[in-house]
Amino acid sequence: MAAIKTVYLTSLDAAGEKGFDIASTESDPAAKLALEQKRVQLRDAINGLPEKERNLLTKHYYEGKTLDAAGAELGISKSWASRIHAQAIDRLRLRVAEE
Repeated sequence: MAAIKTVYLTSLDAAGEKGFDIASTESDPAAKLALEQKRVQLRDAINGLPEKERNLLTKHYYEGKTLDAAGAELGISKSWASRIHAQAIDRLRLRVAEE
């Protein structure tokens, strides 16, 4: 379940980067602040990932590419991209949970 939450937060952060203001739909100021803090925390955690994991997540979540297309751009197979994605999500989950 924690990995699903991490993927969801990653997707929300990517939506925010594309100009969608997810926080503006929230009427509670405390909830808006909490969401923004999570976005910053997640962005910092992504920036701390190894290069290949960071690049794959960026292409998949921020550029909207499939794992297959993102992997192809990085010169890796779809199955390897899937493994790297799972590893990156696990790392993010642990880093976010530690903070």
